[in-house]
Amino acid sequence: MNDLYGASAAPMLTLFNLAVKLLDASYHLKTLGITWVPHPRFNIPLDEHLEPTVGLGNDLRRTEDSRDELITTQLRSIFWPCNYFVDEELAKSSDVRAAIADWQDDRLDGLLRTFTQLPRRRWTVPKSEFANRPLLGDDTSERRLWALDAYLVQIAVQPEFPLTLAAGAAYLVFSVLQKLYSLVRYTRSPVRKLPGPRDSPSFLYGHIAYMLSEPNNAVQMKWIKTYGNTFAVRGLFRRWIVFTSDARAMTHVLFASHIYHKTDMARQALRRILGNGVLVVEGEAHKDQRRIINPAFGHAQIRELTPIFLDKAQAMCDIWRNICAQSASGSTHVNVMQWLSKTTLDIIGVAGFGYDLGALKEVPEPNELADAFAKIFRTEGKPLNLTWRGNLPFLSYILPRDETQIQFDDAKATMDRIGRELIENKKRDILADIGGGRVEKKSVVGKDLLSLLLQANLASDLLPHQRLSDEDVLAQVPTFLTAGHETTSNTLTSALSELTQHPDVQAKLREELLTVDTPTPDLDTLNSLKYLDAVVRESLRFHPVVTFVSRAVTQDDVIPLSTPVVAGGETVTSIRVQEGDTLTIPIRAINLSKDVWGRDAEQFRPERWFSPPYAAQHLPSITPGIMSFIGGPRSCVGFRFALAEMKAILFHVVRSFSLELDVPPSDIEYKTLVITRPVVKSTGEVGIPIKITPVQ
Repeated sequence: MNDLYGASAAPMLTLFNLAVKLLDASYHLKTLGITWVPHPRFNIPLDEHLEPTVGLGNDLRRTEDSRDELITTQLRSIFWPCNYFVDEELAKSSDVRAAIADWQDDRLDGLLRTFTQLPRRRWTVPKSEFANRPLLGDDTSERRLWALDAYLVQIAVQPEFPLTLAAGAAYLVFSVLQKLYSLVRYTRSPVRKLPGPRDSPSFLYGHIAYMLSEPNNAVQMKWIKTYGNTFAVRGLFRRWIVFTSDARAMTHVLFASHIYHKTDMARQALRRILGNGVLVVEGEAHKDQRRIINPAFGHAQIRELTPIFLDKAQAMCDIWRNICAQSASGSTHVNVMQWLSKTTLDIIGVAGFGYDLGALKEVPEPNELADAFAKIFRTEGKPLNLTWRGNLPFLSYILPRDETQIQFDDAKATMDRIGRELIENKKRDILADIGGGRVEKKSVVGKDLLSLLLQANLASDLLPHQRLSDEDVLAQVPTFLTAGHETTSNTLTSALSELTQHPDVQAKLREELLTVDTPTPDLDTLNSLKYLDAVVRESLRFHPVVTFVSRAVTQDDVIPLSTPVVAGGETVTSIRVQEGDTLTIPIRAINLSKDVWGRDAEQFRPERWFSPPYAAQHLPSITPGIMSFIGGPRSCVGFRFALAEMKAILFHVVRSFSLELDVPPSDIEYKTLVITRPVVKSTGEVGIPIKITPVQ
């Protein structure tokens, strides 16, 4: 930190970091207040500090990501070298424990656990030196948990100590100073020498507003054709964003997940909706969650869930048949996206939690969880919300809640309450089933993903520190709902649209599906249908729901390139990036790249998957050729679930109905916010209208 900012900046940056982290934490504590005061020796030169003992990590928010892990290598971001004093009696006090029990968030609970496990070394500054400090009173009715930095700051946490306006003002002042410093620093990023647009973009949005202004990722495609596979543009607040579709660079970024994290904006937006689930956390917390979740998405487990996929797909087709039967023409017109969304929502409800959401009915019945889920995405899926919550989260703390925020908070509380009930009921069932026996991780079986996850988490062969807390498990409920719902329904909508535009493909697929002599094939049978597999993969390639992924650079790094680029007049085979830069991988551009897929890359042709090009087979993805699921430690954990679900739904729909597009293909465009959705240009309707006629 001294190297980056200089010694003169130490007081400001230290207090700024504390203000940000503690103010953010105090929002979740409600009944607790936090204050900090400078130490009398605040201005002692850094080289006179004692040797550091152990630190808390580089971000209190990362305490939730790395619970109980002592991050000694990241001291510089919060504290200068320091010694901590922890009063063990206070740490064990019933008053402190009671206060912790009231906290709405477990982030400082994790901090407490870290404190109580630290190897201690008593501080050497006489305690009498601090006797006049009001926060160190001896009144036992105001027991306090506190830690002391013998040279810089003192942090005190006590019940009913109000957060003052001064704290909020300090946060605002320091946040502005940090933003100004960041702007100066980021203008000197080495990636500024890369090719890219050199116009004068918006100070606030950079090139992002322009990039999102045109549908179908047209701007990204234009940039790649103009500047090549690796180039740089300006992002929010003029930060640099490097776009790369270079295979070697993508592999480096996706697999070096300890350096390249999800962006703060993405994590803030996702955390508000999902909590600290597997899509949000980083580092050891992500490894722990993936370790527990992975068994639930194995091939054997997906095979057990396949009947649920088929049953719900059949239910949707039955409703469509009934609607067609009531029509004089024997056909009807449906917005397939709306129906597929209901189907995938019901599937994830039953397959994910053993909970019937009841969405797939001609007249849906009220359902508390389904209503809460829908309300969350109605209130949060707005560009403005995602932007200011991601970049200016403190506004949530100081501005009054409007009606939209109140609805969101109520819906999130409902979802969390139902999620806790589901978890407790399933844990009770699992423990009853084993009858006091042991759960082995290798023997994890169950009827839904949540049961599988809980069984894996209760496995006796799992080390205690590897188990997920109840809050970690709870965060997977909205994670499963989100990841297993909108993404699949949108991809299926695009797949059906392509089948209407390519009747030869539709006929060939139907012919293959009708060779199956049962309406309930198992997973192995579905996977044996080669043309069905090709149609699914081509749909994922041609219409990725997530059209690009971005990663924040957390430390300076050098990224190797397979194709040299000209940067600052020099031809280079690697690019240097610095902390604070962003790397973006343009998935749709890669999926439609002629360098990867050949001359017909921009055509929908399932047959290409019978012999995919060499370049496609060597993309850094978890499934060969499909960048939609990306690769590396943060690849899509549910890709097998998604593939099986898509095959099951297409199996019933294409066997049962002839499909015709209701609007000209040119009237359909794809707009991207968080995910990409089809929109009818002439009406603004989200989805695709299709005429369906039962196959005789």
